Amino acid sequence: MLDFQITEFWNWFAKNSNGFDPSNFDKGLMKELDHKIVNWELSWEIGPGFTKEYSLTLSPNGNINLLAQTNNIIDQAPMLDAWEFYSSKQPKQNWQRAKLIDKGLEFEATDWTYILLQYPDDKVEILVKADNLKSLDKNSKEIAVDLILTNLLGEQIKMTQLDFIDIVNDFENENEITEIQFLPKHLKEIKKGS
Repeated sequence: MLDFQITEFWNWFAKNSNGFDPSNFDKGLMKELDHKIVNWELSWEIGPGFTKEYSLTLSPNGNINLLAQTNNIIDQAPMLDAWEFYSSKQPKQNWQRAKLIDKGLEFEATDWTYILLQYPDDKVEILVKADNLKSLDKNSKEIAVDLILTNLLGEQIKMTQLDFIDIVNDFENENEITEIQFLPKHLKEIKKGS
């Protein structure tokens, strides 16, 4: 992607930013936004901001190789009074609730537990136990767990600090089992210790 394409994108976004108000969005502009971002092999979200009224998030779709691209695009974002911009999905306050729309399934992750394993090469593996997903096929479980981990940690931390994600029915070792809500703190402790 060339810098002039990024500049053109942000000029277009700034000019049309009023049409992206989630309470009264312009469907044509949303379709155009989607087209522009999908052509870069990225996805996007518009929602409330943390410090400003709205936010636009460009997502590398869980692909760590595209994170430098989203960072570069966001680094060139304009300063707009009502908008803040992110280069990956941010942690969510209601991280524990999610939907798999294509499966018609809503679920909560508050009862999920995990064990974190750190290897000599500093790779980190998480074993997740999610009893309320047992009836789902393997692919749906993986999507659900990925969604919750992204909501809890934010996309960048999930991609850069968890090397392996495995879903288990039971833990072989009952020691070190932790409630999923404590994972962000646990990863910070591991990072400090590295």
